[in-house]
Amino acid sequence: MVTIPDRRLKEVSEPTSQVYKYKLKNSPAKFRVSVLSNAKPRENEKYVLKIDGVEIKRGTVPSDGNVDISIPPKAKGAELIIGEGEDTEIYTLNLGYLDPIETVSGIKARLNNLGFDCGKVDETVNEETTDAIFDFQCYINHPNPSGEIDDQTRKAIATLHDEMASA
Repeated sequence: MVTIPDRRLKEVSEPTSQVYKYKLKNSPAKFRVSVLSNAKPRENEKYVLKIDGVEIKRGTVPSDGNVDISIPPKAKGAELIIGEGEDTEIYTLNLGYLDPIETVSGIKARLNNLGFDCGKVDETVNEETTDAIFDFQCYINHPNPSGEIDDQTRKAIATLHDEMASA
């Protein structure tokens, strides 16, 4: 399980009717993984964490099972090695990965990242999803906002999300 921490808010006064881009520099990302077996922490097991092929942490799993580490914000991959010898398990993780934009979960993840709250990222389209899509369509001045995904909305979500991610 990977947990993403809550966002920290910052207020900035700027004139309306303008577009601004803000970039937070040199801020590490937080990586948290819960190391469990049968829903119980794998307390005191040895682990090694590699980020983008570089070992950054070696230790033992704490009693709550949570391994928390600051990592580079643009990290793409992690390898978590748990245990030793014959009991070693290796988990490969894609960091910053989103489901394809063609899936409901891909749409929901991107809208959440853009600040249009869809709730839980899954394949379920519910009222919260429809409201977020509608709000996004109004934001982009869609000619016919409906709360349903069409090609124009999908493309706008992908484009804006990619711009935000590369900023």
